[in-house]
Amino acid sequence: MTPDSLRPTPSMHEAVLNALSKHPLLRSVSYGVTVTAISMSSSYIIYPGSDYTWSMSHVLAFNALANPFIAGLTYGFVRLKDDDRAWWYEALGNDCLLQLGFGLALGSAAYLGIATAAAGLGWVHFQAWGWTDRSAYAVTWTLVSHLGNLLVAWNEEMLYRGYGLRSLSEAVSLPIAIIILVPLFARGHAPGWQTFVGQSALALATTCLRLSSTSLWLPIGYHAAWNYMQTAILGSPDALPSILPMHVVGPKLWMGRPGYPEPGLLSTLVNLIVAGGALYVWWRRRRKALA
Repeated sequence: MTPDSLRPTPSMHEAVLNALSKHPLLRSVSYGVTVTAISMSSSYIIYPGSDYTWSMSHVLAFNALANPFIAGLTYGFVRLKDDDRAWWYEALGNDCLLQLGFGLALGSAAYLGIATAAAGLGWVHFQAWGWTDRSAYAVTWTLVSHLGNLLVAWNEEMLYRGYGLRSLSEAVSLPIAIIILVPLFARGHAPGWQTFVGQSALALATTCLRLSSTSLWLPIGYHAAWNYMQTAILGSPDALPSILPMHVVGPKLWMGRPGYPEPGLLSTLVNLIVAGGALYVWWRRRRKALA
């Protein structure tokens, strides 16, 4: 046996990696803080002014800048543990195109359901195609550039429903991790109780979709489609041009401000329905697996 006095002293780098691999709470907090720092730094690089007002263009730009750094950071954390490596390939490799496609279809259908219900109630109306008042090139640019919502969704889902949820669950249990991350996701979008409630419902929907599937691409697709539909397809008339601008004339309490991080109670209700359906699928699968 080698005497303790003769054993090589681990370097600072090795000591940090060892501590992270052994302590899930330290790993989770370190990951979340670093991802947040990357996002905030990217946002500042894109718009360093102090008079910032929210815009989808800014969100798309800084998430595109941050994505490779967040992806690299996540993979670095994943490599700390063998079972996390297995999780990484399962979450991002299993039927990725099928799961992404289903998520995109579900998110699009959910938002179309909101628009249809609102139109039936007389809360929204559609006056003309987007290229009537603006050029077809401008509408096309919105359609193409807003595909960046996939990067927005990837960044947020990896933090709140992906590795962030996995590492925090290991530290405090899955239910408590969800209770912590859902309000953090909501609070990170915009102030106000209505925004908090609506974004919490979206977080619950994507969390339950994540639980119902082994793939992270399902909630990524749902989240991306949810954003894309209300910005590039049925966008706000006062935002970038979309295919069919949706004019809101109904109560703000129920409609919120589509195209902005200010959901109304109607979208909150739809997301809770999606969450309930996904939770039921998850419960059925667990019950069958335990039978």
